[in-house]
Amino acid sequence: METKDNKASSNEKLFMVLAVIFFLSTSVLGYLLFQEKETVQQFSQENMQLDTEKQAVESELEDMLRQYESMETENVEMQTEIEAQKTKIEDLIQKAKNNNWTISKLKKEAESLREIMKGFVETIDSLNTANQVLIAKNIQVNKQLQTKEDEVSELSRERKVLEGQVAIGSRIEAMDITATAQRLKRNDMARETTRANKAEQIKCCFTMNDNPIAKSGRKAIHLRIIDPNGKVLAEANNKENMFKFEGVEGLFSAEYEIIYESDELDVCMFWEKKVEEMELPAGIYLVEIYIDDYLAGKTKVELV
Repeated sequence: METKDNKASSNEKLFMVLAVIFFLSTSVLGYLLFQEKETVQQFSQENMQLDTEKQAVESELEDMLRQYESMETENVEMQTEIEAQKTKIEDLIQKAKNNNWTISKLKKEAESLREIMKGFVETIDSLNTANQVLIAKNIQVNKQLQTKEDEVSELSRERKVLEGQVAIGSRIEAMDITATAQRLKRNDMARETTRANKAEQIKCCFTMNDNPIAKSGRKAIHLRIIDPNGKVLAEANNKENMFKFEGVEGLFSAEYEIIYESDELDVCMFWEKKVEEMELPAGIYLVEIYIDDYLAGKTKVELV
């Protein structure tokens, strides 16, 4: 039979074995827990890094989207491509937020989109530069055209002035104008008078000057005699006694047609009072001579 001492010794040995086993188990468990903690920390750090990288990619994509939105071009085809790229970026941002793609794939796509955007920026800058050059050239051309138009307008104005001067210079003048009232005798002889109640006709004589630049040929001459009351002495107040002069139409007292050959020519014209007419009023009579359609000269005659 075992003694009490032997039994105690066996229990002590068992306790020691259990203690060693417990210590070893505790040590192993502690080591495993330590390893697990390090793994968890490593995973946590990796997740934080991945999240930081994801946020950086999202920020880069949003920045590219803002740059695309700020792009302006009048090129319809290029604007359509820009809108397509904006749609791609918006789709990629949504995928990044939903964790649908890996960080490496997101970075690759973002880099590809950025390169495409650089191409658009360079192209738009080139187009804008070329457009500015064209605008500058257009402004220059418009200035040159305006200068030419001003020169043409000035030449046209000068031409009109010259034409007006030529037209005025080509007019024939009535010189040495004389006008007298006359009374008629039975033998058709005429005698000058200043008495209104004796006057039966008014005679007007003048000389057409020599003008080498005046157009030669037939010339219509009209005589207008205006009495003190402002009435034109005419045979009748109808269209047959009307003519146009200086843009208006009026009565004439007498008309005459001559052949002008650019030399001086003496002309006399008469207005004769009809028997049934009343005597002429006293006062100053205005006598006007029109050659073609312009006033060539005038004078006055007074009857008392």
